[in-house]
Amino acid sequence: MYFVTGSQKESFKVKEIPKAFCDIKTLILILLPIVSAFLSTFIARYIMPGFNEHVASRTSFVPGEVLTLIPTLLIAALGEEIAMRGFMQNKLTKYIKFVPALILTSILFAMCHISTGDIKVVLYDLVFIFIDSIFYGLIFKRTNNVCVSTISHFIANLL
Repeated sequence: MYFVTGSQKESFKVKEIPKAFCDIKTLILILLPIVSAFLSTFIARYIMPGFNEHVASRTSFVPGEVLTLIPTLLIAALGEEIAMRGFMQNKLTKYIKFVPALILTSILFAMCHISTGDIKVVLYDLVFIFIDSIFYGLIFKRTNNVCVSTISHFIANLL
């Protein structure tokens, strides 16, 4: 199908998604990026004017096109999770300890989301993207399943 190694196939377990939602610690990890999305938006209202407009400008949302936006966000989240967690984090942890691998993967993830605009707003955005990436990496480590980290990522993207 495409270039997938044995360990990557093992991390794409659709049938095991419900199991992740039955574990309270995993469920909390899944919900943390969603809390982070609300928190970043709320804090921005008071200390980072222009942030919410900055985030909105990254997505060309047209109210009548919700049916195309949702699959686009899902495919984007899945692709990012396969690349960052299923491949990069998975490979790095074979050569270095988990925490440095998680941090390196999250730095790269944030760098992939650099955009134009007011430098303070962009840096504020990148801080929360980095934090969310840490959560996605922890979800992946706990479940060894990119589908679970993708669900968390997708829901956070919707917000």
